[in-house]
Amino acid sequence: MFGGTAAAILIVVLVLAAIVGPQQQAALSGQSSTAMASTSPTPRPTVPDVVGATVADADPVLLHLGALRAFKGPDGVAYTAPDSAKVTGTVPAAGATLPAGATLVVNVDITQKDAQAKAAAAARATRYAFKCWEEGSSRSAPPTTFNDFHAIWPNPKMNSCDLTIGGQELYSAKLEDDEKQAVQQLAADGGDASSPGIAYGETLLACAVPPTVLWERERTRPQAVALAKAALRMCPDAPFASELQRIGNGIPPGRFADGTYVVGKDIQAGTYQVKGGQVHDCYWERTGAQGGTIANDYITFAPQGPVVTVYVGEGFVSERCGEWSKIG
Repeated sequence: MFGGTAAAILIVVLVLAAIVGPQQQAALSGQSSTAMASTSPTPRPTVPDVVGATVADADPVLLHLGALRAFKGPDGVAYTAPDSAKVTGTVPAAGATLPAGATLVVNVDITQKDAQAKAAAAARATRYAFKCWEEGSSRSAPPTTFNDFHAIWPNPKMNSCDLTIGGQELYSAKLEDDEKQAVQQLAADGGDASSPGIAYGETLLACAVPPTVLWERERTRPQAVALAKAALRMCPDAPFASELQRIGNGIPPGRFADGTYVVGKDIQAGTYQVKGGQVHDCYWERTGAQGGTIANDYITFAPQGPVVTVYVGEGFVSERCGEWSKIG
């Protein structure tokens, strides 16, 4: 009877083995596949073709590689390339597989030194803002803005300008190294450099428009001479360079407005005529060194303007006459 029971148990075991075995094998087979899948290498990304693209357009594409990027100029020096630089090649090249942990070298068409110079030039191009008005216009009228005094020269009617440097008023402007050097030279020539921003700004303005008839009278003689010299160094090709040269050489002007002058010191000796227009109620007087009147006249109306000859050492007074210009 025991033998029969053992045989029955054996049959049950074999049946269970037949039923469970395939399920266990399937489970084991699934575990093996999963284990194999988890240990297989992750496919490495390939380098995209970004040659000819700007750094601004290429970098977001390269960012998806998940690798460090080193931008290098033609000289092989790595730096933070500007967005406008163009990609000339990559290492590895486009289409190649990027090894794990590798740094992608991105070659660009500009060196760090040239990029810095270009950026500085771009910043300098808008650093100066000349706001200018035409002759006879009111300051309440909208000005014309220029970023370079060279651009003002083809507009001869522009005769008055204000200036800001780097968006700042002159008294608070922060000067760059070359600008500071120009101010130092102006001081060496006898100019007033107590406010560097104003000193440099006045030099720029002296290059922007021709000196007015009162330009020298509004300054001390040393300051006028120093500013003219500084302007000539900055803009030797100015259309009014000869006038700056005259001031820089300390030669008195050959034109002047109403006022009191010493001939040979404040104005040149010679023959003068009032510049253009009709003269009404003009009074002029030549005086001796001691103050005596040499000649004078009161002109109620003169369509062509009065003509007067003055000599070195004399005084000359002009009231309500306008601008005198040397004609001989």
